[in-house]
Amino acid sequence: MIELADKATDPQPHRRSSRLGARRIRNFEHALLWVLLVGAVLSPVAAFMNGWSRPAPFNIPPRQYVMLAIGAAAVLASLRMRHLAMTPIATLIVRLGGAVVAASAISLILQYSANTFYTATSLLDGMVILLVVHSAARVLRWVARPHAHHVTLPAVVLADALASVSAWSLLGFWVLVASEHRHVASGVLVFTAILLLLAFAILIPDSLAGRGLLPRSADHKVEAEEKSRHLKSMRR
Repeated sequence: MIELADKATDPQPHRRSSRLGARRIRNFEHALLWVLLVGAVLSPVAAFMNGWSRPAPFNIPPRQYVMLAIGAAAVLASLRMRHLAMTPIATLIVRLGGAVVAASAISLILQYSANTFYTATSLLDGMVILLVVHSAARVLRWVARPHAHHVTLPAVVLADALASVSAWSLLGFWVLVASEHRHVASGVLVFTAILLLLAFAILIPDSLAGRGLLPRSADHKVEAEEKSRHLKSMRR
């Protein structure tokens, strides 16, 4: 009876459910950021398919940009095929579908609200750069992970939080562009760029440490938590 009472009042299930909910929200926010960035980069392709004369990033001819985008998508898809065990195929399909929808919506916004930004070409150039920075940050996050996967580094937590805020900030930016609030949208875009650059920068030390190039300041914490878990398992 005492054991049953202890299990009923155990707060661990509630903590696990709250952590699971927070993780799902974080995954949604990161997927939203990826969809918005990829959709912006693919928006010239959507415009080309609709017969609109929209500029491509870095003044690349539209037809060449379409071929380049298809080739880049094929390379990314082949790389993701190696990690299907980590990311379900249904999740990839949903994200790709969301990116296609976002590309169509962004191309529509730029087509009928072109006067809301001083130049659409520089805007798309910036989106390409932000996508590269965000992708590099994701790579650094993977490299920075300690061997003990149950231990989360403070830099990774902060980078994830910055990425989550960036997702909503970028969504707000496109809403402002669509509603023709150019000056406010410019400030929001600068804020988003700063967040993504910070998320990239704070992961550099731990990623270098993950490759053994720098000592990791959190290694002692990882070892201490591993010893603590080992002692708890021995007592049980």
